[in-house]
Amino acid sequence: MSAWEHCSTWVYGSPPSKALRLRPSLLAACRSPGECSGARITLTEDVETVVCRADFPHTGVWGSMGEPAGAWRERIELLLRYQVNGKAIAATGNPDVKIVHCLPALHDRHTRLDREPLDACGPVGLEIADEVSFSPASFVFDQAENRPHTIKAVLVAGPED
Repeated sequence: MSAWEHCSTWVYGSPPSKALRLRPSLLAACRSPGECSGARITLTEDVETVVCRADFPHTGVWGSMGEPAGAWRERIELLLRYQVNGKAIAATGNPDVKIVHCLPALHDRHTRLDREPLDACGPVGLEIADEVSFSPASFVFDQAENRPHTIKAVLVAGPED
């Protein structure tokens, strides 16, 4: 049973831009195992619906490293309302909420990687606000710490000859 099958509800913030929506084939692949377990997958543009009663809001980098500023500007314009920030955390209504992020997170201007898109586009923090990255609700670094162990397990259990 996959991790997807253990979850009862997945709510995905679906931007209005067709370029950023989940591909129908990917959505079907996710829904299929979920139907067997009674899980539900919801797509919505409404941020409050996305985070309401969430246990583990997850976000990821909004663009690829090295993309031109124009690409970042477009993504930020489309996605800024989906930023995981204090308001989004409060909207979960869950005092035990934990935030996860795949890293790297563009949340401050301490590195060149952060500065370039932030300086070109203006906001403080992109997909996750600094206030959340380092809050008690953050599970970001614990999640990243487990990544090497997961990779090693996949290599050990990898395909047989």
